[in-house]
Amino acid sequence: MTKKRILTLTLTKYWYDLIECGYKKEEYREIKPFFNSRFEGRSYDEVVFINGYHPGARRMCLQVTGIKKAKGVPDWGGDPHHKQWVIYLGKLLWSKG
Repeated sequence: MTKKRILTLTLTKYWYDLIECGYKKEEYREIKPFFNSRFEGRSYDEVVFINGYHPGARRMCLQVTGIKKAKGVPDWGGDPHHKQWVIYLGKLLWSKG
């Protein structure tokens, strides 16, 4: 059995809620050395989003359908003029909290 490759990211409540309700279908990260090292040459099966850094924070897990450098959707926090890392989200697998 192949081990799942899981990406973990922290979100503010606003973006967390939009993803959890199914409205926001992409998550964005800047093209910087930190994220380049996490995304270049790698693939992920799932992403776990955490709502903030406090103990007991809400969490959810979604399928990852792809990650690439692209322009984003402004309503979802993306930049329509410059490329950023785009994490394409599939179905919600579970939510806790």
